[in-house]
Amino acid sequence: MRNIRHHNTGAPRKSEPQHTTQTPTLAALPTVHAGAEFCGHKEARALFGISRSHLYRLHDEGLIRSVSLRTRGRLRGRRLFEVASIRELLYRNLPQTTAEENNTPGATHAAAPHAAAANPNQAAR
Repeated sequence: MRNIRHHNTGAPRKSEPQHTTQTPTLAALPTVHAGAEFCGHKEARALFGISRSHLYRLHDEGLIRSVSLRTRGRLRGRRLFEVASIRELLYRNLPQTTAEENNTPGATHAAAPHAAAANPNQAAR
């Protein structure tokens, strides 16, 4: 058998991992329809910047709602988080500012924008 030498072209071999320093494109990020009622942890991360572990902690504390989809008898499934409950939590945690705190004449406390959208009849009164 002959000893054959392969010429090194500098290109990585197929078996070697190829490392890239590129950031993911927008197409690679998970997308959520604007009116989605539920989303997975990746979509919640993209929408609100909340990590998977923090979502589960908020759920365990009863601060947000979620549903687990799994087949009977299975240990694993898919957990979806209710987008509205995440938004409600975020609005509840907004800092409450008043005109005196801002030292701005005529500044008033604005109601959360989702409150009027949730009940359009109340806004008409």
